[in-house]
Amino acid sequence: MTIKAKEKAKANPKKLPNKLTPKQEAFAQAYVKCLSCSEAYRQSYSPKTMTHKTLQEEACRTGRLPGVSTRIVELQGKLIKETKIEMHWFFEQLLTNYREAHEKGDQRHALRTLEVLGKHLGLDKIDTELLEKIILVTPENGRVKKATSTPK
Repeated sequence: MTIKAKEKAKANPKKLPNKLTPKQEAFAQAYVKCLSCSEAYRQSYSPKTMTHKTLQEEACRTGRLPGVSTRIVELQGKLIKETKIEMHWFFEQLLTNYREAHEKGDQRHALRTLEVLGKHLGLDKIDTELLEKIILVTPENGRVKKATSTPK
C-alpha cells in the first residue's frame, strides 16, 4: 500500500482492501495456531536479518492491520465453533456409552466412562484441604466422621 493509499484508508476506513496478501493470510493462519505475533511473523515472513526488537515491532504492526486482525477474528470464530461441535459430540458419545453400559449392567465400563468424563471436566483433581473439611457418614454405624484421607 502506498503512502497515499494508506492516508485514504485512514480517512475512509470503509474502503480498506478486503483481500490480504498471501503473507498476511499466512500470518493470520499462523497466529491462530501459535497465539504469538512474533512467531507468526517468523513463520510467514521469514525475517532473517531483523533484530529481535524490529521483528517484534513489525509483528505487532502486522497483527494490528485492520484486514489481518479481522481475518484472525474470523479464523478464531471458526475454530471455536469447530471445537464446540467436537466437544458436544465427545460428551454425547460418553453419555451414550455410559447409558448403554449401565443398561447392560456392565458396571466396569459405566464407571470407566464416568472416570473419563470426570477427568475431562477436571473432577479428578481433589483439593485435599477441602476433602478434610467434608463430613462423611459411614454406612456401618451411621455416625458422622471427618474424612482424614483421600478415598480410593
